[in-house]
Amino acid sequence: MTSYKMVSVTKNIRYKVYNKFVQILESAEVRKSLGSRMEGLVADDDKRFMARLLRHKDHGMSRLELTFYAMRRCGKKGPTTSSPMVAVHIPAKKVFAYCHWWNSVTSKKYGYMWKNIGSKLVPLLLANYSFNDRPIHYIKVKVDDAGVVEIISEKVYERESGCTAITLVAGKTKGMFPSRDTCEGLVYEFSEVGIVEHKNISIGWPEKKHSKKSRPLAVLVEKPTSDSHEGYVRWMKKPHSTLFTAGYNILVPGTEYTVVAAGLADFRGNSYWHLVTECGLKVKAGKSLEGIWERWRGQYRGDNGRVLIHQIPKMRCLAERKVRTRGVFDMKCVLVRTYTVLQN
Repeated sequence: MTSYKMVSVTKNIRYKVYNKFVQILESAEVRKSLGSRMEGLVADDDKRFMARLLRHKDHGMSRLELTFYAMRRCGKKGPTTSSPMVAVHIPAKKVFAYCHWWNSVTSKKYGYMWKNIGSKLVPLLLANYSFNDRPIHYIKVKVDDAGVVEIISEKVYERESGCTAITLVAGKTKGMFPSRDTCEGLVYEFSEVGIVEHKNISIGWPEKKHSKKSRPLAVLVEKPTSDSHEGYVRWMKKPHSTLFTAGYNILVPGTEYTVVAAGLADFRGNSYWHLVTECGLKVKAGKSLEGIWERWRGQYRGDNGRVLIHQIPKMRCLAERKVRTRGVFDMKCVLVRTYTVLQN
């Protein structure tokens, strides 16, 4: 909050009252346009500062700044606005950056940027740093020698429906895989300093150490470009197999399921279809379920013979019974009916 008071014909006093919590969140290190200090709320080495934060958590903490300067005309500034989450990857330079929100007044963007990030690591970062029930715009770009940026591709992803996983922010030393037990000194929960869950969004760090080999915090699905695609199966970007369970261990005999998302991933040297049902089950398809899925999606091919990934209607199937063939368990599944997609 800023106000002015005239003390003479030629002098003014500018009053600035800072919300200390907000100031910390939006302060980029060394005044960079992309950055944050959110980790300072839970893992700051200054114990006196942490004590003040906890003491004023319920009622807030402000800082008053007075500036004396010659009178001049000031232009109006617009309000703070926010934008959808954005992630940018430059494959040739192996640079990855994410932005959780943008302040139109200060031009500060809350997020961070890392180097030496290959394409294989990007899906994990997208899953860990995205919000529940919010889109993430993923943009791949290339930069020529003159610094001109060209967009290679742009896609929109979101976490699977019903996801309640936390959203990561960069660690105390700006690491991309922060955890509470790897931080030296006292580390608080974000909720302890007032950063609480809001509309299914929870900022946090995992309790235990994790790395690029760990499973993602959430499953990402590609978001339809319009409402007209709501009746179609969504495509998962490189699903992590450890989040999925073999069909015979999770599907209930006699129950019908609707497949709403699908993706291929390797498991123990073989490639398997990984499916998500409308009720939220994550299924690693066995031979029977894979067979009816292949027949189902095979009906939707373009003129070049390729399956049209984004034009496959949701598939409804019935789990009949658990079977065992040559020592291998499976869930026998059958297609029960087509899923009708209404089009204008």
